[in-house]
Amino acid sequence: MTDEIVYTIEEDGTVTFETEGISGQNHQSADEFLKFMEDFCGNERSTKKKPKAFNHHHHNHSHKAGI
Repeated sequence: MTDEIVYTIEEDGTVTFETEGISGQNHQSADEFLKFMEDFCGNERSTKKKPKAFNHHHHNHSHKAGI
């Protein structure tokens, strides 16, 4: 599996990240990177699940409520 985060910068300045297929080994690092980017971009974040996305359980870290 290749771990990758795909990003798009929209004309209105919105930055979109797609994180489909992050391995368990890199999951926490990806979460930390996305949190850094959230802070860097003004603390606004919305999350959308893809229709075929699987639920997962986080070990040894947590997310803020509402994210």
